[in-house]
This record gives sequence, C-alpha cells and structure tokens, in this order.
Amino acid sequence: LLTNRGHYIACFNDGKPALQAIVSASYDVLITDNDMPHMTGLELVRELRRIKSPIKIIVTSGYLELEMEEQYRELGVRVFLPKPSPDEKVFRAVEG
Repeated sequence: LLTNRGHYIACFNDGKPALQAIVSASYDVLITDNDMPHMTGLELVRELRRIKSPIKIIVTSGYLELEMEEQYRELGVRVFLPKPSPDEKVFRAVEG
C-alpha cells in the first residue's frame, strides 16, 4: 500500500523492537496499534516523547476508548485511524 507510493516500511508486531528501530534509525512516521504484546502503543508513544523523538505518530485501532484517546492526545498525537481505514485516508494521514 504505502510502498507503492515510494515509502519505505518497517513492520513490527511489538512495541519494544519498534522503539529500538526508531531510536537507531531515521523514521518520519510511526503508525501504531494500541494493543501489542510486551509494550502497548501508548507505552511506545510515552517512551518516544520521553526521549524527545520528533517522529509523527498515527494511532490505529479497531476500538479506542475516549479516555485512551485523550492520553494519546496529551502526548501530542493528533491523528487517529480506525481499523480498517480506506487507502486514501491512510495516504492523507501519512503524507499530510
């Protein structure tokens, strides 16, 4: 989907290796789910903010409670995508 538009993609199913990758390389955008093993999306975002990572963060979820969304917003997250999302909505979120 995004590779067809010239984006390099790295996929992780766990927040811990995602954090290690973001710290050791240059990424422009993180699309994270809230529910992941070992480190949730919220924990990942908190850690990225703690180390002052400038990465743009998009949270995607099949269901995200309002309280959880507010916690993300307090950490500076402004883009939320429901699962599933139409391709164009994903493109706008990443490229906008």
